[in-house]
Amino acid sequence: MKDYKNLEWLPLTDIKPHPDNPRDHSEDQIRKISNSINELGWGRPLILSKDGYILAGHGVYLAVMNILKLKKVPTVKMQWKHDSPEAIAYMIADNKLTDESGWNFPKLDELSINLELNEFDLTLTGFDEAELKLLEESNKIPEEEQEFDESVADDVEMIKCPECGHEFPK
Repeated sequence: MKDYKNLEWLPLTDIKPHPDNPRDHSEDQIRKISNSINELGWGRPLILSKDGYILAGHGVYLAVMNILKLKKVPTVKMQWKHDSPEAIAYMIADNKLTDESGWNFPKLDELSINLELNEFDLTLTGFDEAELKLLEESNKIPEEEQEFDESVADDVEMIKCPECGHEFPK
């Protein structure tokens, strides 16, 4: 793409957190990011301005600095200085646009079940144990909402009460 240079592994000393980053990262989130990188590897590079400020990937940077203690990280430099309107808009858009998507919970539950069957640590997905339990419970169909399959009753032998005439399964 014309908007950025090729992927480059840079020392952390060459990377600066953006002073106007509008997102906060909790210690729990940073730990989750660290666990994910440690177990699954890098998913995408840090996106930097041409003068070395982070436009996307502040949480990853914090995980690398505070927990993983890596020396170099993959980066891509955009064409703008960190204080340009384009850089600021990119930084905001990168964070906001992911908020616009929703979850397909039945698919998410199916994928989680498959990972669990393969004895995969589901917390590496970023969901904690409580969220995974809620996901599992939210996709169960309550008994009162389950449809009755009338064909099952076709093979049931019925008997009649000799006193009242009521029929019931044998």
